[in-house]
Amino acid sequence: MTWRQKALLQHLVAMLPRRLSYAAHYYLQRRSGGLRGVDERHRLQAGLDLIECIAASGRPAAGGTFLEVGTGDHINTPLVLWLAGAARITTVDLNPYLRGDLVISELAYVREHLDETRSLFRKTPGGALNEDRLAHLGRLALKFPSLLDELSTRYIAPADAARVPLPDGCIDFHISYAVLQHIPPQTLRGILLEARRLLKPGGLGIHWIDMSDHFSHGDHSISPVNFLLPGIGSCTRTGCASMTTSGCSARSVRRCAVWTRM
Repeated sequence: MTWRQKALLQHLVAMLPRRLSYAAHYYLQRRSGGLRGVDERHRLQAGLDLIECIAASGRPAAGGTFLEVGTGDHINTPLVLWLAGAARITTVDLNPYLRGDLVISELAYVREHLDETRSLFRKTPGGALNEDRLAHLGRLALKFPSLLDELSTRYIAPADAARVPLPDGCIDFHISYAVLQHIPPQTLRGILLEARRLLKPGGLGIHWIDMSDHFSHGDHSISPVNFLLPGIGSCTRTGCASMTTSGCSARSVRRCAVWTRM
């Protein structure tokens, strides 16, 4: 499927009644999108990318409380954070795309690839794996959604990330992975103001931002900067942006930019 065909289909799906659009979204993702031949290892690595950003900022993930913006259809990030020792993860999404069958498949993959999971954690700076939790995962009854409680994860969808039902100063980390680039600037401002309310003093926000042309991920006839072409759009580079509630100095840590309010 070409990017133009995919763009047209996405536009048509967006025009459907909400409940019907969710079913159509899942069908299209299975047929020609990111759910056609799911790479579970790649999804785990996405969570570990955030772990690396946290470690680069001198913070341990273990014992931390997290809010994830943009759950998607998997819980790869909450799962990795839980395996790294996170105390509590809340994950919110505008659309209830999370699927029980995909969550169970993801957990089953880790259970069947324990050595590979350990290797991925070992290769990640700051990726300290909690072996007790990995063992617990092997005993866990794979029943959705009750298994989310076992993973110290609360899923809220549909939800407005600019109005999260959590008290002030209750999280250590405000995170997302390849989500913020899809959000209009004015909406994004509200989400970041909400992050400021929710984060504890010195809390950290880490947002991995992919500003490549997403259609290029499936249509290799175009480049990652295809929407730089006249009439298509504009683009900046891929990277990971992180901020804390206590600063405004900046430094570069690989693909993470860190801001600290002085």
